[in-house]
Amino acid sequence: GAILLVEFAGAEPGPQAEGVKRLTELMGSLGFGDAVLDVPPARQKAARDKLDQIFANPAQVFAIHYACQSFYQDNQIASTRIGCISLRQIASGQVTTFSIAKMAELYRLSPADIPPRWNALERTMLGEFYEFIRTNRTARYLHWNMRDDTFGFGALAHRFEVLGGRPE
Repeated sequence: GAILLVEFAGAEPGPQAEGVKRLTELMGSLGFGDAVLDVPPARQKAARDKLDQIFANPAQVFAIHYACQSFYQDNQIASTRIGCISLRQIASGQVTTFSIAKMAELYRLSPADIPPRWNALERTMLGEFYEFIRTNRTARYLHWNMRDDTFGFGALAHRFEVLGGRPE
């Protein structure tokens, strides 16, 4: 889906303006377009305050997104498999990626050997992701639509539990 960024009319230079600039640059580097929304002044102030809070320590802010199998496979009743999770630190631009491909390469698996081992690789990958989360407990995560049990942090936790892991 489209990514929407709010541009604040008359935004003063400072952490919020710098945060919007960084977020706009990040979105551009990821290939997403942006849109400007007309927002009432009270919501603009609340959004500015939230951005000030988030970007007060940009080294602790990560943009996060993940890839999973299709939600629309015929008669799917199981949770969707996770293929990759990427986090980009806003301050440095450093990207940390957890993926099935990286796990398979570490285990020196050929592409043909991945499907029968997918669950084990996915559990290991999600375990490493949750270790990153535990190590970065004070971090803030910027995300796009990762807000429910279908696609979001709840979906990641559920999938890890299905595979025998314990998200904490």
